[in-house]
Amino acid sequence: MANNPATIVLASGSAIRGQLLRHAGVAFRVDPADIDERAVLALAAVRELDRPRQAAWLAAAKAQTVCRRHPGAFVIGADQMLELDGEILHKAPDASAARETLLRMRGKAHHLHSGWALF
Repeated sequence: MANNPATIVLASGSAIRGQLLRHAGVAFRVDPADIDERAVLALAAVRELDRPRQAAWLAAAKAQTVCRRHPGAFVIGADQMLELDGEILHKAPDASAARETLLRMRGKAHHLHSGWALF
């Protein structure tokens, strides 16, 4: 399928990211990247990237993967990484794990690193 050069594709299935674009009045398609984020993070660690650059690297990996499926389109990749006590916390698989994460975070400072990329 040929794309109009003005086509915008969001390389994420995140409802919040889609909502942000809709509220900004941006027309877009959704095509989640479905990449192995832990493998990308392992490569970023080998390159000794700091956490903000790791988030940007993940966003770029998502955008680059999806742009191959949509030649001529603008592809937006995005990622966030939650850091607590120097450790990246990944998405909880269920409500019980999410509760444990929240209890672990209680009373502690944490960092949310966000990265965006446009291909």
